[in-house]
Amino acid sequence: MNAPLPPSSRSHGGFVTPLAWVSLLLGLVSAMGNLLQIMMIAIMPDATSMGLPDGMTLPASWQWLIDHALSLSIAGAVLSAAFAWLSWALLQRREWARVGFVAVLLVTGLLNFGGLALIGPLFEGVQAMLPADVLHSPEWPQLQARLQATRQLALLLTGAGVLALGCIHAALAWRLCTPAVRAEFAKSREV
Repeated sequence: MNAPLPPSSRSHGGFVTPLAWVSLLLGLVSAMGNLLQIMMIAIMPDATSMGLPDGMTLPASWQWLIDHALSLSIAGAVLSAAFAWLSWALLQRREWARVGFVAVLLVTGLLNFGGLALIGPLFEGVQAMLPADVLHSPEWPQLQARLQATRQLALLLTGAGVLALGCIHAALAWRLCTPAVRAEFAKSREV
């Protein structure tokens, strides 16, 4: 029988490396997407002023997002690049990257749950955009009932998705804190 390899000669585990590579790819793709948004805003600066039909106005919160599209895209690019850098450091088995990655997983999981609170204002914004003649039409009660049902379904489906992602984030964070995974990072502290 073959004796097991000593811990120092084992290759790095099959958990951290794929996680780090996938996260690095996601961070880079997200950063490039944000850079593309920045380019589009720079090329077409008037694209953010939407021409709406008469009687329709954007809710203030939606207008704020449009008015600050460039700043939000820059922030997204910076955060995505930081996540890619953290993923690269995780691949290099830096202890601080492991701790940082766990923090990112937990914070983004919590932010996803907080995002559920935005579903109500989203549908209120849709209703606020409707012209007055629609709100006073005989079809309005039926349309309002459909809008309410859609809102409840969106909350249910989004809530299920957020719960699933939260479970995945929690499982990944837990796994990164197990002794076997932590041992992979302990070697980097000695170097």
